[in-house]
Amino acid sequence: MVGASIYKNGIIMKLYLVVFAVGLTLAWRAASHWPLPIWWLENLTSFQFFPLLLWLVVLCCILPWQRFCYSRTLFQHAVKPAWKLPAICLVFLVEALVNILPTQIVSDTALCHTKVNILQANWAYHFNAQRDVETLLASQADLIVLQEVSQASMAKLKNKITQDYPFSANLHANGQFLLSKTPLFSAQRLNQFLTTATWQLPNTQPVTLFTMHPPSPRSASLWHTRNTAFERLQAESDKALFAEQLVVGDFNLASTTGRYKKLSQGWHHLPVVTWPEFGLLKYWGVAIDHLWVSGSLKVVTRASQALFDSDHRAVMSSVCIDGTIAL
Repeated sequence: MVGASIYKNGIIMKLYLVVFAVGLTLAWRAASHWPLPIWWLENLTSFQFFPLLLWLVVLCCILPWQRFCYSRTLFQHAVKPAWKLPAICLVFLVEALVNILPTQIVSDTALCHTKVNILQANWAYHFNAQRDVETLLASQADLIVLQEVSQASMAKLKNKITQDYPFSANLHANGQFLLSKTPLFSAQRLNQFLTTATWQLPNTQPVTLFTMHPPSPRSASLWHTRNTAFERLQAESDKALFAEQLVVGDFNLASTTGRYKKLSQGWHHLPVVTWPEFGLLKYWGVAIDHLWVSGSLKVVTRASQALFDSDHRAVMSSVCIDGTIAL
């Protein structure tokens, strides 16, 4: 009777644990569909590996007890139905794995005839002149968008890369630096975090280019400042001259948040993991370095890779521009 009581209490405890984990997982998933009003909660729920860790812990708690009970032949007939709990755990564990963001996305490229390649990177104010210049040149990108680059590094870089990238823009906006193989017109700084320019490609209509790098939301005030930067972006986009627009940069906003889903409506985008690029977290990171396009433009591929000495992965994107070809 004592053994039966222990078994019964164990089943009840496991059931409570699974129900708690299910509730927490559903709450975590729900948080990714609506903008949250609390800065630290929005930051926390942007990491989708927490449900994965949760279900691993639950399984580690359940399976040893399951094995202990099953080893007692007296309870084998009663324990067999209880294997439904580990099965439920495995289902949610697989669901958590599916929600981990990829580092590379390839869309339908078969119907795209003309593409441009865009390389974006946050250098975190680290610059290795020889190695980084070679990496940039090897990328063969049509447009390079760098962020957190010091003024001294910009000057050195421009001297070494001008022959291949004759057009550049340094607008003193949070270390943002643009390099292009084709003309950049009317480049201007809109505020500390946002710049705009007209990007002209060969044999195409011009497109409006925005680059942005709002602050990391490490406090309530910085969180509000970042959110305000997106309001300014929306206002500038609404009055832009061209329907074809690109927004590229370190948004400091994870694609797994409800705020991102709301702000990105009307834009085409393919989020890939870009941060953080250190320790074990680099395998369970978030997408905060983004590329949004509108009008007839379409992002067809994006791939992130650790190319520079930074806590961000660089991203190479291909954008289909068939709809902008001049007739």
